[in-house]
Amino acid sequence: RVPELEPVLTAWALVDTSPSMQFGSRVRTKDDLAREALAGFGTVLRRRGDRLGIAATATGTLDLIRPPRGDRRGLVSALAALDRESGENSRTRWRRRESFVETR
Repeated sequence: RVPELEPVLTAWALVDTSPSMQFGSRVRTKDDLAREALAGFGTVLRRRGDRLGIAATATGTLDLIRPPRGDRRGLVSALAALDRESGENSRTRWRRRESFVETR
């Protein structure tokens, strides 16, 4: 039995960071869902040894491009760059969620 080598796959994700992505409920917006899906997708790719590159657009042109990386640091830094690009950091996001939970 001879094992076959699988080639490393490179995937790209195009993320919409326009204001329309802020639509949703008090707890979760389309932007939050897109980031969670991106994090999950990146985790699955990383486990297989594959790479994920991220491009973001708010105006129709590419506002952010992160080259494909296959490690955890690459995924975390890409998600942090998306937060900086949209002008909202993760602390603000979590505070918004916490305030909603406290009011319920």
